Amino acid sequence: MIFSRELSFCNLEASSIAIGSFDGVHLGHKTLIRKMIASAHANGFNSMVLNFYPQSVVVFRNLQSDYYITNMEERRVLIEELEPDYLVTLPFTKELATVTAEDFLAELVKRFGMKELWVGKDFALGKGREGTVERSREIGEELGFEVHAIEPIALNDEVISSSKIRQALRAGDLISAEKMLGRRIRLTGPVVHGAHRGRTIGYPTANLEVDSLQVYLRKGVYWSHLTLDGTVYPAVTSVGTNPTFVHTENPPISIETYILDFDQYIYDKIVKIEFLQFIRDEQSFTSVSELVEQIDRDVELVRGFERNAAKTTGVFTGSAEIKS
Repeated sequence: MIFSRELSFCNLEASSIAIGSFDGVHLGHKTLIRKMIASAHANGFNSMVLNFYPQSVVVFRNLQSDYYITNMEERRVLIEELEPDYLVTLPFTKELATVTAEDFLAELVKRFGMKELWVGKDFALGKGREGTVERSREIGEELGFEVHAIEPIALNDEVISSSKIRQALRAGDLISAEKMLGRRIRLTGPVVHGAHRGRTIGYPTANLEVDSLQVYLRKGVYWSHLTLDGTVYPAVTSVGTNPTFVHTENPPISIETYILDFDQYIYDKIVKIEFLQFIRDEQSFTSVSELVEQIDRDVELVRGFERNAAKTTGVFTGSAEIKS
């Protein structure tokens, strides 16, 4: 797959193009992209996915936090797994918002020979969101491309959407979010230095640097898996503001992971954290000893989860601890 952040990177004779935000690359997004790719292959066209990052809502509302299910790199990786020929991720700007739907679609025809446009039923593009499915079909008749608008994908009679996934994540409902995504919830990023409190209480943690715009998971403690250099380690991850130690107004959200039975220096390493189960809400303790006692219970609970999982699957993922 060839990836670009601009339209001028190449010229094509014929292509099928799927346009959308594709935040999360959930089951509905995957269905749309797969249909586009299958049609492109059947017709001998190039297949292209086009999305926007930042997204329009982030730009117009000046959002600073708690929105994206997937950052740009995660989205690129997930889309690449579907094997389109090209992925174009355009930066959305207020200047781009002044371009009419007709002008934008005409540019796709000119540069990429667009023969098919694949979108969802609620698609709207261009100045004032004028480029609805109906209007795009009118433009297609003039410029020589067909518009394929697919129906939303439903799960248990409920339509899958990025907004519903965000709501589920904020509520700690990993099961619903996983079903709509078709995968586990995960965050990827480098391990950075934190306050080093974990080391002093016997539970050193790997602190993950994440984009502030990523959607906030429900504050609390999770059973998780951390992947480092291809190896998966069972872990306990805390998502929150460290209320036992931090008492400032609006403290930042931190992602801190204690890896069971693990002792390696991994600062600046890129790790992936998958969230398997919400355990409990974030708490403020009156003493460090109370906090340590609760962490003891959290870790033992996760060890039990791991043992049960090993019995079910026949695979033991190991057990873990990190110095940070």
